[in-house]
Amino acid sequence: MSWSDTLIVCNLPDSGNGAGGNVIVQTTKGVNNKRALSIFSLGIDKLFWQLFEKPPGLTWYELAFGTRWIVSWRIDISPRLGSLATSIPFEISKNSYGGFVRGNGLVDLTEKFHWADTNTFTDSTYSLSGIINLKNNSIHFTFAKLRFQGGYSGDTIFYPTPTKFDSSGNIQNYSHSITVYDSSGMHAQIQDSLYKAEILFPPNPTSSVSQQSQPNANQISIFTNENSIILQSANPLGSTIASLYRIDGRLLKRMKFDISVPGIYMFDVSDLHARFTLLVLQTEKGVITKKISF
Repeated sequence: MSWSDTLIVCNLPDSGNGAGGNVIVQTTKGVNNKRALSIFSLGIDKLFWQLFEKPPGLTWYELAFGTRWIVSWRIDISPRLGSLATSIPFEISKNSYGGFVRGNGLVDLTEKFHWADTNTFTDSTYSLSGIINLKNNSIHFTFAKLRFQGGYSGDTIFYPTPTKFDSSGNIQNYSHSITVYDSSGMHAQIQDSLYKAEILFPPNPTSSVSQQSQPNANQISIFTNENSIILQSANPLGSTIASLYRIDGRLLKRMKFDISVPGIYMFDVSDLHARFTLLVLQTEKGVITKKISF
């Protein structure tokens, strides 16, 4: 859109190809050093659990309603020179969305909340902003503002809990509840949680594994479904560490198994949403690697 000796302004797609990754400026003088434009991607739940008593004397909490938001934003989190700011404001991108969570725990996207600017609201819109502190790698959410559909009077303001991240692509998930009481003495639990949080295109992705794979992959069969990776071992492999990495090298999850006898072993991946990954099995017999999808 415009450029000068110190500033280039351009449009980028909000998602998909070209939305993030290494930024390169090429001129007749050459090519600059690469800077990673990272994408923060995460889900946020705000759930309300009501106390029920049926029959008298038997009480439990049941999900009444709530909201679920899938949000993202872009930022360069690489190290900066001393003269550049390390406290950087952000606002979620336009491809962020949300919806109601009904009592059955499902997101009702027929009443979908769409992105809105923090200063512009209509019915069924919401916005979220915050500050990223690069000195201590923390995310502080300023507020999440939400307006319900159907002429709801007033806006709902919600402050997600601050959290931490690192430059290899990890964001700390969290979940906690508080108990609130009404004038009649009845009480409910309000749950605030952040889940499936990751940084796409981190500036310092970790290396997957230093060892070379050994020719023993036929000793174990690997199957996948939506929630699990199934390891079927025909031979004892001893103490085994199973590590799941993104293709860019970031560690997603790690579990330890004792495969001292042939059998079937389950690696739970229900809390992950990476599509293509690298599975590394470090066994007493050697190292097995396999690219998988789930």
